[in-house]
Amino acid sequence: MADDLSSAQPAPRGVDLVAAAAGGFIRGRSTPATATITATGVTAGVEVAGQAALRLDLVVSAASGTSPSDTITIQTSFDNGATDAWRTVAAFPAVTAAGTTRQVFTGLDRWVRASHVVTGTTPSLTYSLSGEGV
Repeated sequence: MADDLSSAQPAPRGVDLVAAAAGGFIRGRSTPATATITATGVTAGVEVAGQAALRLDLVVSAASGTSPSDTITIQTSFDNGATDAWRTVAAFPAVTAAGTTRQVFTGLDRWVRASHVVTGTTPSLTYSLSGEGV
């Protein structure tokens, strides 16, 4: 029988922010969805109810253009921005080339999304952004 403290927290669940429109939580997926970013924008919100923290892996597989850069900020809202405005939790370091960055984001509400600020001349960055609750 589990004690009260351990049963109070939900089991960690996988989340794929790129595949958000296709279902949100994805468990046991060996290859996260990828997207190509060429302009500033945001992903769809993903419900992470019960997960106050996420360990996210940002994997950039390709970067092209002149001085391409993407600053990815994780934002949170209690109701997917309906009445509770999206607010910034923290950001990954600016991405300028292929590589992998892992970061833990805490203080999350029910919904999260990624906001991109892209700079450079004809920038194009192919990436995946996935992880799990911690």
